[in-house]
Amino acid sequence: MISPLAQRLKTMKAIQGLQAIEDWERNAHISLISAQGLAGIEQLRRRVRHVATENESAREQDRRAI
Repeated sequence: MISPLAQRLKTMKAIQGLQAIEDWERNAHISLISAQGLAGIEQLRRRVRHVATENESAREQDRRAI
């Protein structure tokens, strides 16, 4: 490491602690939702878009009828 002598890690335990923090940060980015759960969310999103399109179409038909 390039740092002043007073700021350098003194023991292997300190270095291992730093490595544990880095490992935790790297693994913290892993999704907590399974692939099946993500697929379900995407299916719901598609359904919401479909319903929104149907609603807009129905509103347009109502406007024409009026």
